[in-house]
Amino acid sequence: MPWFWGAELEPWSAASLTVFSSNGHMLAASSSSGSSSLLSVWDLSGQKLLLETEVPDSIFQLAISHDENNGGRWVAAITAQNIYVWDVTTMRLRWSLEHTSEYTRHEGPAALQFSDGKLVVLWSRGMHHSLIYYNVTNGTQLTHVNLPSVLECDFPNETFSLSPSGQRATWGSEIGSELQVIFLSQEQANIQMVLRSTVGFYRPYLTFPNDSMVLTNYGMLNINTMLAEAAIEPNTPQNTLQKKVSIARL
Repeated sequence: MPWFWGAELEPWSAASLTVFSSNGHMLAASSSSGSSSLLSVWDLSGQKLLLETEVPDSIFQLAISHDENNGGRWVAAITAQNIYVWDVTTMRLRWSLEHTSEYTRHEGPAALQFSDGKLVVLWSRGMHHSLIYYNVTNGTQLTHVNLPSVLECDFPNETFSLSPSGQRATWGSEIGSELQVIFLSQEQANIQMVLRSTVGFYRPYLTFPNDSMVLTNYGMLNINTMLAEAAIEPNTPQNTLQKKVSIARL
């Protein structure tokens, strides 16, 4: 039955995901049942359904973009076998990427987000993690950035967020009582990692209101302050780690 504005939404299953665009004007939601998922995208300001499609697999991660800097309005999803990207304006699947990773082995695409005309995907392969940048319009791989391999991984329960400029990223994974957050600075061509101890959080929430602050589900953190503290105490592995890496220019 077609959905209409004002109707009550009935859950299709317990396996549901919901994400908002950064301006709060768009909403993407998926509900998985068995071997398929129903993906819906709404324009909240115009109060209308923009896209509704069935995906032949369970969706584990969603990302949405309204920003014209990304070339339009996009929705991306990770399933057990594919990465999908839809053009919301044309209501069509733009491209897909098959992967053969296994979630039971802590391998595969773990999270994704749009930034500056690119789709950025966090890939995990055991203890090895990387960011891969794709052209959002055609899926061409642009850049590959290896992350420090010292992190523990609670796959696929990572959360991932990029700053508005795309120059900084956070990655949080709840391992026991420790929230691990990475700050990536491509301008300095290095990676600085800051570990924050937390208690009782599952699948931490991370998002950038601007390039200097990151909002978590236990408060706002000042990135510059955290990195300055990390530089003061570089020999405290439980709190900080700095590692030089080679990053290809975008």
